Amino acid sequence: MKMQKGRGRREDESWKVLGKTNLQKTKWPNAFELKHTPFVEAVFTALRDKSTGTADFATATHDISMLLVGEALNLVPYRAEKIMTPLGERISGLRMSAQICAVPIIRAGLPMADVLREYMPSAAVGHVVIQRDEKTARPRFLLDKLPKMRAGMTVVLLDPMLATGGSASAAIDHVLRKGVSEKQIIFTNIISCPEGISEIMKRHPDVTLVTGWIDKGLNDIAYILPGLGDFGDRYWGT
Repeated sequence: MKMQKGRGRREDESWKVLGKTNLQKTKWPNAFELKHTPFVEAVFTALRDKSTGTADFATATHDISMLLVGEALNLVPYRAEKIMTPLGERISGLRMSAQICAVPIIRAGLPMADVLREYMPSAAVGHVVIQRDEKTARPRFLLDKLPKMRAGMTVVLLDPMLATGGSASAAIDHVLRKGVSEKQIIFTNIISCPEGISEIMKRHPDVTLVTGWIDKGLNDIAYILPGLGDFGDRYWGT
C-alpha cells in the first residue's frame, strides 16, 4: 500500500499491526478508534448514563482505560526475541523495546495513568496541570512535573475527554519542548469529537491518537455531545 506523504514512522508501523489490535481506522491518518464491541458499548452506556453513581462510574472508567491503554501499548516499538520455555522449547516472541512515560493531564487523566502503571509498574509518570477556562474554553497551563525525556522514550499522554483540543495541544507542545518528537507521543482518551481530533491532527500531524469513541460534536459551550458530562466531577463525586 502506498503511504501518504507526511505520515510519521509510528503511523506507518501502526497500520501494519492494526489487524492484530481492537482498533479501527478513522478519516484522520494517525487517529484510531476502539472497535465498538458489545462489551465496549456496555461500558460506554454506564459512563454516559446520568444515573450511574460514583462507584460504578469509576469501575467503568477502569474497564475502558484497561482496553484503551492496552491498545495504545500495541503501537509502541517491540523487538523480536527467541526464548526457551521451561519444557525446553525454543520459540519466537516479542519484548517491548520502548521506555514508557505516562503523562496524565491532571486531574481527569489520573485514573488512566493508574491503569498504565498496572500494566507497567516501572513506567515513569509525569504530570501536567492544565485548566480549561469555562468562559473562553481556552486552556490555562498551571504546572508540570515531568521526568527527563530520553531518546527512544514513548510518551503516553492521557486525558479522558478531547473536546476543543486546546488543552491537549498545549500539553503536547509542552512535552515537545522537553526534547521528544511528535512521533514519540501517543495521546489516549476515552471520548473525543471531530473538532478536537481535527485540531490535534492539524497542529501535531505526527502524534498518534487512540480514542474510545468519537462523538458527534460540541455544543455551544464546548462540551462534547452526547458525551458523559464533566468527567472529573462524576469520577470523584464533586
